[in-house]
Amino acid sequence: AMKEELKGMKEEEEQEKKDAKWLNKETKEQGKATKQEEKQQKKDDKKAMKEELKGMKEEEEQEKKDAKWLNKETKEQGKATKQEEKQQKKEDKKAMKEELKGMKEEEEQEKKDEKWLNKEAKEQGKA
Repeated sequence: AMKEELKGMKEEEEQEKKDAKWLNKETKEQGKATKQEEKQQKKDDKKAMKEELKGMKEEEEQEKKDAKWLNKETKEQGKATKQEEKQQKKEDKKAMKEELKGMKEEEEQEKKDEKWLNKEAKEQGKA
């Protein structure tokens, strides 16, 4: 009877060893799978980050281009404004000259009129 029990215990032990071995193997494979998944995840994360960085870089480039364009526009606008100001000054100067010329002519006319009036008055006085 004891032999039977020992035999049973031995078989049980063998089975436990087999089970442990199997469990170990399973765990290892599971571990490998997990490591593989982690590796893949890291790879995916890296790829995603690269994409994001690329996107950010492109955005930055676009902003630079926009800034350059805006700068150019502003400069040209500035040039145009300066040109307009120059033109305005030119026109103002011309208008002032015209006005002065008109005033001078008016003055000349007044002098002539005064002279004529004086002459008239003298002749009137003689008469």
